Amino acid sequence: MARYKDDRAQRRRRSRTFMLSAVLLAALSGCQGPAQSQPAADPAVSAPVETASPAVPATPAVAPAPADAPPPQGSRKYRDCLTAARDDAQAHARCLDDELAYQARALDQLLQERTATLAGAQRDALLAQQAAWQGETDRACGAVATGPAPAHADGGRCRLQRTIARFDVLADDAPAAAQGLTAQGVPDAQGALRLQLGDAAIALHSGGCSGQGRVVCKQPSVQIIAPGLAGPQTLTPVQVVVAAPSASGSTGYRGPLAAGFADGWHSFALSDLNADGHEDLMVWSGMDGSYGDPSYTYYLYDVGSRRLVESRALADLVRGSSVSRIADGRLYVWSRSGACERGEQTIDARAGTPKVVERKQYNTCTKNAP
Repeated sequence: MARYKDDRAQRRRRSRTFMLSAVLLAALSGCQGPAQSQPAADPAVSAPVETASPAVPATPAVAPAPADAPPPQGSRKYRDCLTAARDDAQAHARCLDDELAYQARALDQLLQERTATLAGAQRDALLAQQAAWQGETDRACGAVATGPAPAHADGGRCRLQRTIARFDVLADDAPAAAQGLTAQGVPDAQGALRLQLGDAAIALHSGGCSGQGRVVCKQPSVQIIAPGLAGPQTLTPVQVVVAAPSASGSTGYRGPLAAGFADGWHSFALSDLNADGHEDLMVWSGMDGSYGDPSYTYYLYDVGSRRLVESRALADLVRGSSVSRIADGRLYVWSRSGACERGEQTIDARAGTPKVVERKQYNTCTKNAP
């Protein structure tokens, strides 16, 4: 990581230099334009009548020097290579190829360092983000830059700029890189919906959906395609609830759930619920939480069959309570009764058979309330 810091600092300085140069050039162009549009002065009109002195030739206008081009993005070695190449297009192409290979290796090493610190859904989410970036880069820059110069120069520079920018994102914004993937959507008139979450896809088909704000889809069939599964799998929860985008954080979510459900409820959530290193699935299928909060059907990954298997035992333990967050294989749930009575439970899902490992009841209206 340390060996890339100088290049990153230079990138920021070059970016600022480029902006200042662009502003200066725009200002000079703005000043020069009106002067050139004025008609030439007529000596017969402009010469004073009371003097017989010969006309003094006008001082020729001095064109402003063009602003220096911004230095190319990349390492110092790359800039020195371009300087030495001068006007040799073939040499420029070799410089570009070498720099692109160097920056690609740096990005790959940083990605490996990031993924080594993550596990389960967080790691999968980061890899899915990287795959999405790679696909967008291929679309934006064309095929991998190869061939004689200067045919691939534009595509190579595009790829170089995007690689450097992606490195900076991973290096400077590591928490954001570990955030989950989200997807929004509502069922169509036939009760169908498709969501893409990185390299995982969820498709809902149903007998029809009804309701406002929270749409309930009856007779659902949910097909999921995700890494780790033996193949496409079809699940049949009793029903699926989909909230309008304005009323929910996201229809589909993939990633960690330790931050809680404060951003809204998800109809489908791919996450490692039992901390076994494999993604599980939660489907919003009812309103059996505390005071009508969402309740879920839980599908846990089975290593032997490489399939998702419904865990009714986990759903039974959570029923009547609302999920607040899930972390390290534990579900933290709460419930309320009346104005003052509250309850909290911690459910451990790591040991195969889920069980309540902590339970607390208290009254918020008394002095000893937590």
